Amino acid sequence: MDDSLKTFVFGFLGLIVIHGSLEKRARRDAARTAEEAFQHSGVIHARIEPRGMFGVFASRLYSIDIDGEGLKSDRLPFVAVPRSGWKGQIRHLRLHFGHLTLNGLPVERFEADIPDVTYDIGRALYRDKLVIRGAGEGPASVRIDAAGLRAFIDRKYSRILSEVEVAFQDNRVAITGKLLVFGAPTPFLATGELEPRTGRYIDLVKPTIEMNGRPLSETAASNLLKQINPVLDISTDLGLEGYFTLSSVSIGDKAITVFGRAAIPIRRGLDMPGATEDVNHD
Repeated sequence: MDDSLKTFVFGFLGLIVIHGSLEKRARRDAARTAEEAFQHSGVIHARIEPRGMFGVFASRLYSIDIDGEGLKSDRLPFVAVPRSGWKGQIRHLRLHFGHLTLNGLPVERFEADIPDVTYDIGRALYRDKLVIRGAGEGPASVRIDAAGLRAFIDRKYSRILSEVEVAFQDNRVAITGKLLVFGAPTPFLATGELEPRTGRYIDLVKPTIEMNGRPLSETAASNLLKQINPVLDISTDLGLEGYFTLSSVSIGDKAITVFGRAAIPIRRGLDMPGATEDVNHD
C-alpha cells in the first residue's frame, strides 16, 4: 500500500472514530438534558440517527428518539428559545413516554414526532446541552386507560361524585358512581361517546344517563352534562397547553387514545419549564 493510500485509509478510519464519538456524545447530551428536565424522576434513554455518514459533523441529525418510563412533571419540560446564531438541525424529535405522570395525573402512553427542530450548536459543543431554538408541528397521541380517566374524574369532581368507575365498550365510555343530589349520594350511570372541542376539551356526548336505575329526562340529562363536561381538559388537566392541540378521540376496549398535533412552545418568561441556565435554555 503506497503512502497516499495509507494516509487516505487511516484518515478515513479516523473520521469514523470521531464520528462515532460525536454521535455517542450527542446521544448522551440528549438523554442528560431530558433527565434533568424531568428532575431524574424516571428512566430515560436516547437514540440518535445522523443524516448520512457525516451528519454529525455537519450538525444535521435525522432523528433523536427519547424513550422514558415513569417520568413525572407538571407539564412537558421542553421550550424553544429563539435566537440567531449557529444552529444544528434535527429532522425528527420523537418522544416515547410510558407511564407518564403529568400534572399529577397518570398517562399510560405519550407519543410525539416533532419535525424540523433547530438547536444551539454552541451550547451543544461547550455546555453539553440540547437547547432548542425552534420547531415545527407533528403528530402526537395520548393514551389514557380506565384507571387514569377515573383519576381525572375523581380529582375534578370530588365534591359531587364518589365511588367512580370507568369502563369502555362498543366505542362508548361508561361512568358509574354516586352523584351528590340535595346532599344525598345517589347512584348514577352515564354512558356516551367522547368528542373533541376547540382543540383542548373532551366532552361526553350522545349520553344515556340513569339515576337510581331510572333514565333522566332530556332536560335533566342536559343539566347534568353541564356539570360533567368537559370530562378532560388537555391544556389544564394535563398541563399540555402550547404542546398539544387535540383533533380526535378513539375509544378502545381498555383505553381512550387522544390524537392531535404536538409542538414546542416558545418560552415567554422565567415561569416556563426549562427557564434556567441549565435546562433547555439559552
